[in-house]
Amino acid sequence: MSRRMESGPRPEQQPAPEDITPKVTLGDDGILRIDFSQYDRITLASIQYVHALHVALCPDRKVPALFKGKGVASVEYKAQRYLSSPEVSAGVSAGAIVVRSFLERHLARMFLIYHRPPYPVQVFSDEVDALAWLRGFLPSA
Repeated sequence: MSRRMESGPRPEQQPAPEDITPKVTLGDDGILRIDFSQYDRITLASIQYVHALHVALCPDRKVPALFKGKGVASVEYKAQRYLSSPEVSAGVSAGAIVVRSFLERHLARMFLIYHRPPYPVQVFSDEVDALAWLRGFLPSA
């Protein structure tokens, strides 16, 4: 069973109706899952929304994060920069990006070339492989 922020961010952080609000859950396995499958783009506002939920779900620890989408065609420059910022990096132990298309693989590659975050990041075509890799970044029990 996973935990999802049902109440969402605080009122001052509530997205406008036209904003992109991906599904963000913290699995029982301790891996944060960010799902952009309903959207064709990733914006700065959507990444800020994800970060607010991430902080609410796990405020005092770093967690591995799985990013996935189905048909993402663009990622804003400022969103890429924010993903690599100290603010976001403080809560991420590792990131796995699951891609489904050549375009998504290219976008992920460009992100890693120009905005590689300080935490380990790998690109996968299979979610099972991505989750297996992320389990190596969970805190020891």
